Amino acid sequence: MAVKMLEKIVGINRELFVEGLFKAKSNVEGLSMETITTTDYKSFTINGVHFGFGVIETTNPEDILPRKDELIEVLRKIKQEEQVSLMFFVVVDVLKLDAKMILIGPEEERAALASFTGTMVAPSVYDVGSLVSRKKDFIPPLSKFFKSEGH
Repeated sequence: MAVKMLEKIVGINRELFVEGLFKAKSNVEGLSMETITTTDYKSFTINGVHFGFGVIETTNPEDILPRKDELIEVLRKIKQEEQVSLMFFVVVDVLKLDAKMILIGPEEERAALASFTGTMVAPSVYDVGSLVSRKKDFIPPLSKFFKSEGH
């Protein structure tokens, strides 16, 4: 009730306002692929496996996914510079709550296929469906995989 009252006082529609915020955050125009891949990037070490995991939340995955080859090249460079064993990157569509994982090599593909239920929709692109949270949806299954692998 308070939100509706505030909407009336301020003269905005909450849904449209939130959608505008998501679109503004999703604008990658003019950003380098390095910036796109490292803005929300973290590294983890689980059972001796040091890996990187980057995420971009967007309302326009079609602004990023067609640049997959450039994205893979940058992710491989970051993998080498960060000295991580594996590198994962997920493009999350925040409107559809749908995610595509970019797999840059056979080790990443093996770990992803063993950890998540999904579908390869293009070379190096794994549709993991409604998984969107690194903390809740991605790291726990990868942790389980690394622990089961006996690293």
